[in-house]
Amino acid sequence: MFSIDVLILTKSSKHDKYCVAGVDVKTREWVRLVSTNDECDGAVSRYEMTDKNGYEIVPLDVVRVVVNRKCPIGCQSENYELSYGYKWQLIDRISFYDAMQYISLYRSKFIFGNSYMYISHEKIEEQKKSLLIAEVKDLKIFKNEQRKQKCVFKYGGYTYNTVSMTDPEYYRYEDCYIEKAYIVVSLPHTDYNGKHYKFVAKIFPITPIVTKICPLIDLLE
Repeated sequence: MFSIDVLILTKSSKHDKYCVAGVDVKTREWVRLVSTNDECDGAVSRYEMTDKNGYEIVPLDVVRVVVNRKCPIGCQSENYELSYGYKWQLIDRISFYDAMQYISLYRSKFIFGNSYMYISHEKIEEQKKSLLIAEVKDLKIFKNEQRKQKCVFKYGGYTYNTVSMTDPEYYRYEDCYIEKAYIVVSLPHTDYNGKHYKFVAKIFPITPIVTKICPLIDLLE
């Protein structure tokens, strides 16, 4: 059992709880904090994310957490198992500008190997990491016919279509558009019908959020 100081970057929806990830402020390495609750695939509860003063931790907080061990599974090499019952300690609250000193932006040609919304199960072993942050353009968030939040964006000259979006801060929008943004993208360790679907777990807008957007077809050209 040991403690690590983590800059929290995601608090995304997962099984009515949260998928929580960030970077170790000492090593600058990605960290995904997972609970010991196998029934919710390691999702973290609101109770677990509350400090001793009753404050609920949010992205861009720097916190000290107690973990049992590093517990990689599949492509999720960044996972650390939380020690249940130990309150998180809030160390600092910073701006995204200040957070950039701890973050390495993703620079590869494709986001996780291709420009699709998923990676095939056969290709997943090629991914040594399951978390990244990248600068994207023409980000559109919308609800599909099933009322699920999805997004379209451009990265490296390629358009990424209908990627799932799990940042709860944007659930209030029916649709919106951001010309430039930083996004945290996450990969699950399990597949669905042989596919590991990419998730946009957090959005940090660079330009203002526009709620009256251009048509979706404009982004797909």
